[in-house]
Amino acid sequence: MPATRKTVHQSMFSDEYRKRYGEKLRTVRMKEGLSQQAVADSVGATQPAIARWERGDRWPQITDLLILARLYHCSVGDLVPDLLDDDIIPQEYKQEKPENV
Repeated sequence: MPATRKTVHQSMFSDEYRKRYGEKLRTVRMKEGLSQQAVADSVGATQPAIARWERGDRWPQITDLLILARLYHCSVGDLVPDLLDDDIIPQEYKQEKPENV
């Protein structure tokens, strides 16, 4: 049987982080002067899906993030705030660092 591997899922992130992530998506969209419906039409999603992303209830797929980055004239990294902060990812999901690094 293959070894099971832990996957990163939005439910492992704190409510605060999910909210901050959604706020980031909303702020960037509004800076571009786009409505949720306009974004939904560009991404191929529904307006309620965009609203869920912006509330932090759901996260866009990576392919959607690529489209959003192009639409918002930014990088995917700009849409994902503070992902590497030590307090964001629970310890059980972090890999041990080699001693000589």
